[in-house]
Amino acid sequence: MDYEQNKALMTVKIIQTVAIVSILVYAGILYWNLTYAGTTPRVPLDHYILTVTTVVLSVIAALVLIIGYFSPRWIPKRYKHDAQGLSSIHMVRCAFFESIAIYGLILGLLGTKWQISIIFFVFSAGALILTFPNEERWKKILEMVNTQSKSQ
Repeated sequence: MDYEQNKALMTVKIIQTVAIVSILVYAGILYWNLTYAGTTPRVPLDHYILTVTTVVLSVIAALVLIIGYFSPRWIPKRYKHDAQGLSSIHMVRCAFFESIAIYGLILGLLGTKWQISIIFFVFSAGALILTFPNEERWKKILEMVNTQSKSQ
């Protein structure tokens, strides 16, 4: 890999590592809120509204997980042929996966059981860890896209 590809890969690795660490920060905020800040939520919600909110955010999180996983396949090839385009795709994907943890934080602050928030945090962290970029994957993707563009 050349210098630009290594630089882009390192940038994406740093951003994805920060996203993984931010999930721990969200868990810490939720723990602090449940332990020291008193009651959660600040505005009491009806159990029905809380259940509907949990279901809606769960469905959105599942869709975001699916979209984030398949998003590199949906991007036109002209954006994936260089390291900068590939890094942009990974950053958007990282944002998708981190948003799942934010949904869990929101649910926790609204007053759902903390176990539900932990599920969101685990899915978010798992997706970020499973898609963590490495040099071998990047080479494979760049070679695949370059050979496909040459054959067309």
